[in-house]
Amino acid sequence: MRRQADHLPNRGKGRRRPAAFVLALLFAALLQGPAWGRSVRQIVLLPTVNLTDFQVWESKYYPFDVLGRRMTDRLAATLRQDPFTDVLVLDEARTWFADPRRPGDMAVQMELSSVLSKEREALGTWEQGHVVLRVRLYDGASGEMVSSAMASGQDRRYTFDPGDDRLFFWVARDFPLFDILHKDGLDLLRLTPGDRGEKMSRLTWRQFSTTSTWQSFMNAIAKAADRIADLESGDFLLIGRILAPKADATPKRRTYIVSLGRRDSLAAGDILQVTRSDTYVTADPENAVVLLPKVVGNVKVLETFESESIVLLVNEKKEDPVALNDLVTAPLYGPRKAVSLR
Repeated sequence: MRRQADHLPNRGKGRRRPAAFVLALLFAALLQGPAWGRSVRQIVLLPTVNLTDFQVWESKYYPFDVLGRRMTDRLAATLRQDPFTDVLVLDEARTWFADPRRPGDMAVQMELSSVLSKEREALGTWEQGHVVLRVRLYDGASGEMVSSAMASGQDRRYTFDPGDDRLFFWVARDFPLFDILHKDGLDLLRLTPGDRGEKMSRLTWRQFSTTSTWQSFMNAIAKAADRIADLESGDFLLIGRILAPKADATPKRRTYIVSLGRRDSLAAGDILQVTRSDTYVTADPENAVVLLPKVVGNVKVLETFESESIVLLVNEKKEDPVALNDLVTAPLYGPRKAVSLR
C-alpha cells in the first residue's frame, strides 16, 4: 500500500503536464489569431456632401435632391462586392463623430466637388459628363481623418434619335436609309430611345439614371472604392505570389500555382496582375532606396482551392517575362479584369 501511495503524486503530475501543454498551445494559437487569411472589416459610409449646385429630384411629385443618397448607395454596393467587407450606411455624420463608441473600423465620406454635364442635339443627342470626388477616410477609434484622395470619372455617348418630324421629312423625300430604319413609321430596329418624360428645372432620377453624366458618377465612385483600398493598404490589399509552375504546363499554355484562394475571395475567371518592383538608389540620405511597382503580366484564375489557385498566363511583357516568386495582386472592389502593360 505504501508503494502505491508513493506513486500516486507522480501519476498526478504526469497527467497535469500534457494538459498544461495543450492549454499553452491553445493560448498561443489564440494570440496568433485565426488561420483564416483575411478578417472581416466594417466600413461606415457617412452621407455624401454635395458642394455643387447640381441636383437630381426623386420625381416630379417629390422635388427633393436624392443625388447624395444615390451616390452613397452606389459606393455601398461597390464595396459589398468584397465578401470580407461589411458596410453600414448612416443618415448623419455628426452622430458618428460625437459617439465615443463609434461603430465600424473606419468611416468613409465622399464630397462632390465638380460636375460637368453637356448635352447637344444633332440627329440625336451628344452627351458628355465629368465628375470629381474627394474621398476622406476616418479612423473608427479616434474619429480623426487619416487619409484623403481625389477620384474622377468621365463618359461621353451619342444616342441616335432623329425625331418624328425629321423622319417624316426624309421619308417623304424617298431617302432610302431612313425608309429602311423606320418603315411606315415603325422602329423595327429599336433605334429610337425611350421617352424620358418632360424636362423640368431639375432632372428626375428616372431621367438622370440613363444619362452619360450618371455613368461618369459611377466611374468616379468605382475609382473612389479603389482609393479606399489604396489608402488602407494594410488590410485591404490583396497580394499573393507565384509559387510554382503546374505539372502539365507547356510553353504555349503556361499555368502556375499562386498563394491566393477561396479564402481571399478569388473565383474562377478573375484576372490578376503580376507585379514586380524596380529598385532605385536616390540622393536622399533619409530615403536612399525607392521601390516602384510595375505590372509585367496578367493571369486568369482557372481553379480555386482553400488557400491556393491555378492561373493561366494571359499576356506578359517581352522584356520582363513572368517568373516564379513574382507578386500577384487583385482589386478588392469592382471587376477583376486585365490591365494594359504599357
